[in-house]
Amino acid sequence: MRLLITCLVLTLLAPAVASAGCEKDTDCKGDRICVRGECAEPGQVVAPAGQPAKLVRLPGDRYRYRGADIDWAEAQAILSTYSRSDETLRKGRGYTGLGVAFLAVGGAMLATSVGFAAAWGSAEAEDDRRAAQGLGESEGGNICAPIGEIDCANRTWGLLGAGGGMLAVGIPFTALGATAKHRAIERYNRAVEAGKLD
Repeated sequence: MRLLITCLVLTLLAPAVASAGCEKDTDCKGDRICVRGECAEPGQVVAPAGQPAKLVRLPGDRYRYRGADIDWAEAQAILSTYSRSDETLRKGRGYTGLGVAFLAVGGAMLATSVGFAAAWGSAEAEDDRRAAQGLGESEGGNICAPIGEIDCANRTWGLLGAGGGMLAVGIPFTALGATAKHRAIERYNRAVEAGKLD
């Protein structure tokens, strides 16, 4: 009878002992390692039982997930497991790319307009100097000479306006891309609260 009771107790305790996890890396199979009493793949975030699954932002682009401090790369991997957060991150990268492109083109246009403005100003100053000496208008020697001062002025204002417009479009796109990270985290945390995720 005593043997039967011992076998019964051991049978009942075996699952509890097996689920207790690990104490060292050699307790785990393959390349898995022991992290906080659980076997896990190297680099996998293992949380203590009962910790919330929400992703919380910490200072310095660090995050807390299930009691562990993680970096943005790990947070991004967690967010990508929820389709709506992953979609938000992908859109954010697209917005950032568009914003950077608009800012680069706008900056180049503004820089070019400064060159035209300097040439236009130089041509005007040279004409004023020559007129004061009774010599007539100069024939050039700057970028405005082949196209004329009026065309040079028009190009200056055109490039200035277009460059400013590109910057005005690029800034909001870049801002949208920057806020996508926060929106993705909000969506993920709402899904956790709603019980859609563990």
